[in-house]
Formats: sequence, C-alpha cells, structure tokens
Amino acid sequence: MDIQNYLIEFTEVFMPEGFQWRRGQKEAIAKIIDAYENKSKVVILDAPVGSGKSLIAMAVSWILNEKGKHGYILASDISLQEQYEKDFKRFHMRWGSIKGIDNYLCIDNMEKNSLGTCRIRNKAPRQMHCFDSCPYLLARDFASESSTSVLNYAYWLIMQNYVNEHMEEEKQLFPPRDFTICDESHKILDIVQNHYSPRFDPNVLEKLENLTDFFNTYKVKDHSQHFQSLKILHRALFDFENQDELFKTLRKIELYLEEYKPSIELLKDKVKKEYPRDDPPKEWKKALRLCDWLKDFHCKVEDYLLCIHYR
Repeated sequence: MDIQNYLIEFTEVFMPEGFQWRRGQKEAIAKIIDAYENKSKVVILDAPVGSGKSLIAMAVSWILNEKGKHGYILASDISLQEQYEKDFKRFHMRWGSIKGIDNYLCIDNMEKNSLGTCRIRNKAPRQMHCFDSCPYLLARDFASESSTSVLNYAYWLIMQNYVNEHMEEEKQLFPPRDFTICDESHKILDIVQNHYSPRFDPNVLEKLENLTDFFNTYKVKDHSQHFQSLKILHRALFDFENQDELFKTLRKIELYLEEYKPSIELLKDKVKKEYPRDDPPKEWKKALRLCDWLKDFHCKVEDYLLCIHYR
C-alpha cells in the first residue's frame, strides 16, 4: 500500500467528518516515511506554529505501526503529553501514555504514588490487593503493550538509561523500539542537560541535614560524620577553578551520598515492621520523600561524573 492510501485510511478511521489536511501535512508525512524506509537515522521536521506537527507525528506513527514497527512519541512536558492523551481519546486511537509515578495517586492511601502503600512498606505491588486497579501500573502496562506509546523525555531517559540496565532484555517494559518521534525537539539539549546536571544549592544541605537528623533520631543509622564531610565538600565546590580538583571533589561527594543508600532500605523495613497496617506519621513520610530525593540526586551526581569520565 502506498502512502496516499495509508493517509486515506487514517483519515477515514480516525478523523472527524469533514476533516481536511492542512497545507504541507501530507507531504511532510510522506517524506518522513520515505526517509525512514531509506534508513535515515535522523529526520528533522522544521514547521511553523499551528502547522499541526502533533497530527503529523500521530499519522507517521500509525503508518509505521501498520508496517509492523513499534515506537515512541516523546513530549517535552506534561501539558503536551496530556494534549496527546486527549487527542487519542478524541480520535479513538488505542495508544498508551505514561508519566512519572507522582502524577498518579495510590488508591490505597490516596498519597502520591511514590508514597503509596506498597512503596513505603517495601512490598511488591503484585502482593497488594489494589494491584489490578492501580492507576500508575495500569497506565504503565498499557503503554508498554501499545504499538506506539507517549512518554515524556524525563521518563523515557530514566527507562533507557537506568531501569533497562538492571533488567533482562525480555523483561524490559520500555526497551528501545524501531522509531522515536521527539516532539519539540529544539528543547532536547536543555532537557538532557537538566536531567544529567546536579544542582548544588543551599536546599541540598538543608535536605541532607533533615534526613540525617531523622536517621539519628529514629536510630536508623548515624550519618553525622557523612553530613559534616558533605558540608565541607559542598562549600569547596565553589572555590575550585581547576577541573581535576573539581572532579575529585564531586567524586568524594558521590561516595558520601552512597553511604546513605543502605539506610533508605533500613527505613523502609522499619516502616514495614512498625506500621504494618497504618500509614506512618507525617515526619516519616517527609523522610521517605527525602529518601527519594537523595536517590535521584545521587544518581545525577553519578551520571555527571560518568559524562565527564567518558567525554
């Protein structure tokens, strides 16, 4: 089937009655498909605002799906991703979309998903009574099984660079696919830089101190020395001009942050033991949020060091 026939079928199946393609849309779709089939690794569409780039992305994805290919559409932010979700619903397209876990509520305790019952008690989601109706897991699994899935850049980067690394290939929910369409690709540089760049502002020390105090108060582990060392190293970061010295300091920071990670698992075990049925108190939930922040921050420092090492 040639491209024109695919476009006719796409229009008849998904578009409302009276739909008309905008100027240049069909030509753009045809050229993108042609470039893909001629093994071009990167195709860039430069089109003005209002030209209907999202519809072009959906039409290209559908045609490639019809040709047996699977792929992703990446959105630069949640609002754009939600617009895609609305379009899928409006056009009756059976594609999935998945966002970060805190965009969904745990239906067991009505907290953000990162503080859902299974997470704060360190319990496998499949062992929970609400597993089959968890909004996050339902969206995740549907997106995983869709021939085209919409993810935001941040979620996609985490899956490709962290989650997949620790899973066997056949168990990966979002493995590399045949094609990836990057909407608003002019933002990619800023998105990637932000994703892999740790920010050392005063809030970092405040959060570390709060978590250290909590671990000490509730006898999880004494990290006072680690915190004092991090405090000195944090201050030293802004004094160095020599890049080698800066790298060494960042490496020390990464190692001290690593010391906190076993305590995070100890805290979760403590929650499981001391609050087997009830939600833990507010200060415990705050500490658990800080644990998630620390893991993410440590990851960013680690990635930043790897980027420098392999530059």
